[in-house]
Amino acid sequence: MKENQNGRNSNFELMRIVSMFFIVLCHIIGHGQMLEHSSGVLQLILRIISYIGIVHVNSFVLLTGYFQYNKKFSVRKLLKIINQQWFYKVIITLLFVFLGIQTVTKLELFNNLLPFDITGNYWFINCYIVLYILSPFLNRFIEHISQKEHRRCLLIFLFLFSIIPMLTDGYLVSNTGFTVVQFVLLYLAGAYLHKYPIKDNVHFKYYSKNKRQTIFFMLMIFLGILNLAFSISADFLTTVSNPLVQQIGEFYRHYCMRYSNILVIAQSIFYFLYFETLSFKSRKINCISSYTLAVYLLSDHVFVRQHLYKWIAVDQGRSISSLKYVPYIILWAVIIFAFCVFVEIIRVRLFAFIRKRKFYRKLQKGFWNYVKEF
Repeated sequence: MKENQNGRNSNFELMRIVSMFFIVLCHIIGHGQMLEHSSGVLQLILRIISYIGIVHVNSFVLLTGYFQYNKKFSVRKLLKIINQQWFYKVIITLLFVFLGIQTVTKLELFNNLLPFDITGNYWFINCYIVLYILSPFLNRFIEHISQKEHRRCLLIFLFLFSIIPMLTDGYLVSNTGFTVVQFVLLYLAGAYLHKYPIKDNVHFKYYSKNKRQTIFFMLMIFLGILNLAFSISADFLTTVSNPLVQQIGEFYRHYCMRYSNILVIAQSIFYFLYFETLSFKSRKINCISSYTLAVYLLSDHVFVRQHLYKWIAVDQGRSISSLKYVPYIILWAVIIFAFCVFVEIIRVRLFAFIRKRKFYRKLQKGFWNYVKEF
């Protein structure tokens, strides 16, 4: 999307910010082992936050399909994403090693200095890069199918890669949600939402924008609570004496938090549609939104993940029940988000300074001449 940053609509830019904030917040709860160590009302609140915020990753991929399905593939954009994650991967690794925070083997150091993540630590970026490489072929497919065929394709994908894995525990078809298949499914869904706007749908075209906003928001919340209810039911099944029932309960407890869960996919779509109905422009929101990927790259680096939640005293290895942890983790999510954005601003300005230097322009020109030969 090459629109002027200050001129484009800010609805989806706001969604990027909200989604990334939820990612940080859910990482504090998840990576900080807070659900395992909490109890009572605190645990219930943390679970509600997790099940409402689970839409975050899916929303980014839906947004990619929404805007990329009719765009050309750009090598520059691909390299920009690779370089950004490589920069943070190398800088954080070297910083943690030199400061003595992290001890690594030579093999671990080598892996963390590679431009590509081969360990799965940045699984989202890995899947996103593959999806972007596949996007020209997906776009050709989307361009040449009818709305009916597009809808059937989505239903087949949902059946094969969401419902079947749920019913068979992944033995027949596996999709944990951390896969390229999941990203392709969401890409196709995002493209469908753009090509065939929901406001033109026979079920919604007679509703005002405000009514659609309310409906989408309520459905998003309802599906999150419904999914939480299934999770609580699964917890109960694990306490039953029958081993088979216990196994079923254990599986569905984990399945409820998978991005491939049919309820989570539907919840993500309604979350996305809610933001689609918004219409406003904000320079600040558009600006902050452009830095959101760095929040993920910085806060979820494998070394940061191993230490951050102990530093902010949420992963203490002991039982917690005080409700003071709710505003505490929200405050830390804001601090982490803001710090990462600040660091990314510095990186962007540093790179902008380097790009103006003659030696860089010569290297860049030579590189692109070399690429064009292929």
